[in-house]
This record gives sequence, C-alpha cells and structure tokens, in this order.
Amino acid sequence: MAKGKSAKSYEFDVKVSVATTVRSQFIVASHAMHGNPYDSDILLKTLHIIFDMTNQPTQACYVDRGYKGHMAQRYEIDIA
Repeated sequence: MAKGKSAKSYEFDVKVSVATTVRSQFIVASHAMHGNPYDSDILLKTLHIIFDMTNQPTQACYVDRGYKGHMAQRYEIDIA
C-alpha cells in the first residue's frame, strides 16, 4: 500500500466482515467494526446480522484461523 521505506506503519482501525453463500458467493451481509476487534469476538455478531438480513438460520460457517476460540457453539464452524 505504501512505497519507499517502511518507517511509518499504516493502521486504519476498521475491520469489515463480509458473509457470502457457499455455492454462489452472493454477499448476504456485511458490516464495519471500528477499533480493531479480535476476530472471534465478531463472529457471533456477524451470524446474527446474517439471520436478520436473510431470515434463514446459518447451517455452516467457514472461517480462517483468526476465529479460533469463537463463542458460537450452536453453529457448525469449520476453521480453514
């Protein structure tokens, strides 16, 4: 993102969570989280937003290793 020397670091303090369907990659929900929250803290909130947007329960969730230690035990969470 920056050219030249790496004397300055760049931090934006905003994470974006984007949820898609598995088969069609259609975006069903997205939201911005300010302040750099830990990934596992935002998973449950994202799953609630998906339900609010689609009125369908989430059957399975595929996430990266940053979501290890999540608090969403009632969902099937697969960590890649």
